[in-house]
Amino acid sequence: MWQSFFYAAVGYAADADAIIQLRTHLHPPYQLLIGKELTGTGVQVVRCVLTQMGRNYEIILSPPNRNRHLMATGKVDGLFLNTPNVELNKMGIATEPLALERWKFFRLLAPLDTSIDPVPNLSDRIGSVLGSNEGSWLSQHRFEKTAFSSDMKSLIKVLLNKRVDYVLADEAAFYQAAKENDLSVENVGSSFVRYVPLVAHFSYDFLALNPTFLDEFNGRIDLCPADEKQPTVTEKQRLADLAMAFASFEGLQDIIVKQANESSDRDHTAVTGKMITRRQQDVAWIEARQGQQKTLTPFMKSILANSLSKKLKQMEQKSQGKISEVFVFDDQGYILGLSQITSDYWQGDEEKYRRIFDDSEPINFSRIQFDSSARKFLVSVTVPIFNPETDRKIAAITFGFDADISLRDYAEGMPF
Repeated sequence: MWQSFFYAAVGYAADADAIIQLRTHLHPPYQLLIGKELTGTGVQVVRCVLTQMGRNYEIILSPPNRNRHLMATGKVDGLFLNTPNVELNKMGIATEPLALERWKFFRLLAPLDTSIDPVPNLSDRIGSVLGSNEGSWLSQHRFEKTAFSSDMKSLIKVLLNKRVDYVLADEAAFYQAAKENDLSVENVGSSFVRYVPLVAHFSYDFLALNPTFLDEFNGRIDLCPADEKQPTVTEKQRLADLAMAFASFEGLQDIIVKQANESSDRDHTAVTGKMITRRQQDVAWIEARQGQQKTLTPFMKSILANSLSKKLKQMEQKSQGKISEVFVFDDQGYILGLSQITSDYWQGDEEKYRRIFDDSEPINFSRIQFDSSARKFLVSVTVPIFNPETDRKIAAITFGFDADISLRDYAEGMPF
């Protein structure tokens, strides 16, 4: 039975009496009912963001089709938790991700099954939940034999009965249903396919009346972190292996050491003046990258043209899409070389710098971040660079990995 819930955040709305009208639906395990309480990542992030904004709101739980109808007829201000799609984009604008799904192909392992490959071919039998986004994705990618079940628990029974070879599903949803079906995860193999964002949509009419709302909402999402936006242990290991492999790219470390030594001024009397100049360059750098018309200063152009930047650009181009950007900064946090212009020159106030140089971590991972301009998920991985003669930490390299491409398990050349 669908029930209604009201959450009032203390604060001021654009209109003193205005209450933001929101509709949502159950989306286990990201949104579910425990007793009479609607809980899970989706509603928790929405509540957190709107509370920080000081906005009053009402959240009502009802079926997805009903929610879309209310949005289309202008009777509600927003919907969540959805994947971006054409129908909803006609009604409103999506926020940045509130949560992430990890889609994987699941298969049975020995002793239940010993003959199946880690990833499917187009002719393999693949199951998904009826009406799900995963089912639509399978159709779009030309899989020939698909089967649909009414819910995840039924889908797992179909897999256990070997009526399908694989199941395409969100990892968290699959494992929750597997537990309910007494299917041990030790008997299940999985292959990563992609991340899928779960977002809220706010109507065009609402945003016209509240023109700064969406930017303010998006700007607070990361202040209400969701656990699934952290890379898993397995994902970290895979990204670490990639980072270490790319850090050894064709003489790269020799170029970094040379560039760092040339940049470093160990004469104490000269340090102060040099630091002032570098800070001035950072201010000019940030100013040049702000606004709609991003420009390149002569100093930026000089860094882009140095031998280290050229090597990093070459590595990015040879990475088969795994690397979206890569840059190197020295032990003071200043950029030595880069493949793409960054938002600032000085990295010394960033967590990655503090973790590598102050806390002496061997490697640092960012959260899984959504690049709204490129429409892809990124994970930054930073590793230190040492001078081989002195064993002194003189620089660090940050890889911005395209998470979907870097973590996917299916073979190159498959029709994905």
